[in-house]
Amino acid sequence: MSAPLFVAALAALLTAAPAPSREVPEPLRPWVGWALHGRERATCTLLDGRESSGEPTRRCAWPSRLSLAADERGGRFVQTWHLEAPETVPLPGGPRRWPVAAKIDGAPAALIPMGSDAGPAVALAPGDHQISGEFLWDSLPESLLVPLETGVLSLTVRGRAVALPSREADGTLWLQRRSRTEGQPATEGDRLEVTVHRLLADEVPMRLVTRVELRVSGTSREVLLGRALPAGFVASALEAPLPTRLESDGRLRVQIRPGTWALTLEARSEGPMSKLARPDPEGIWSDDGGELWVFDARPTLREVALEGIELIDPNQTDLPADWKKLPSFPMVVGGALSLVEHRRGDSAPPADQLSLKRELWLDFDGGGYTVRDHITGTAHRAWRLEMTAPGVLGRASVDGEDLLITRVGP
Repeated sequence: MSAPLFVAALAALLTAAPAPSREVPEPLRPWVGWALHGRERATCTLLDGRESSGEPTRRCAWPSRLSLAADERGGRFVQTWHLEAPETVPLPGGPRRWPVAAKIDGAPAALIPMGSDAGPAVALAPGDHQISGEFLWDSLPESLLVPLETGVLSLTVRGRAVALPSREADGTLWLQRRSRTEGQPATEGDRLEVTVHRLLADEVPMRLVTRVELRVSGTSREVLLGRALPAGFVASALEAPLPTRLESDGRLRVQIRPGTWALTLEARSEGPMSKLARPDPEGIWSDDGGELWVFDARPTLREVALEGIELIDPNQTDLPADWKKLPSFPMVVGGALSLVEHRRGDSAPPADQLSLKRELWLDFDGGGYTVRDHITGTAHRAWRLEMTAPGVLGRASVDGEDLLITRVGP
């Protein structure tokens, strides 16, 4: 009797990222280029270590700070890009104002149109490249388009540095709007209030979500906030409505403008952690250096007790609404949270919930059946399905992908 088995929704299949070249055995390294021909993007960085519902979201081009100088006669820009695979990268200017000259690493470059608006761009090979270019105009324009991929920008207008250029969500950079220039003293109305909330998820590895709320008044300017992450965590994603960069020392550099803004920084632990300390941010941070934390337990992984902190009522705080259902506690400079583990794993997982649809065909000789099982549902306890004798399993697949069939015992 043969019985192909189709299994659905039992486990999430993860698409493995290609191994770095240093992990490829020496005899096979000369074949890496051939194997990746036409799939060079497969080795690019996977954003946030996660995949979308379809193809993995990968980024191959990483821009540095864009330096732009403009005056009455023209403009000049310089920017360095790091490429993990061949890519076309956008340049400042937009479809209506292309640079009159562009260079890649000092050599003349050919400009090509990019995107639906046909903005200026250049094609780059893998590696680090410096792109420079020039604009010519009869008078200083009011605005200039800057690629959305560019986060941090240094702007000089008529020889004076602008601490924070005025930028719109569509990439418009205003060259003749009022902003405080470099070295100009802060006005009496320049105020900045910082509120920090963190969510600690007890996952593997631990995940820390830091939400920094900025309430800004006065002129536009660039500020260097304090260290954003506790020791033992590395950043994995940064989402910000303002140009923001995470410096090598862990501080956040933000080009702020009046309004209320929320920055979200996600990080993961570098290893198992039983104690988390809140260090001195050594820079602009919340007024008293304190923060509000919430703890998101994972009882299916382990059971822990929180020590060294004092729980408070989250409904009496300004935590995000979806965080108020979690245990919350303040963390001040020098404070520490201890995680005391009582049990690993889920001692009482829910029962498996599986549905079976079976089709049988009588063999021509009448001596047996051919069976096709379609199993759907959720598995919490058993992660192995076995075909009992006298059945012989011929094929198994999950979501259309064949699985390896193994045998238990002799």
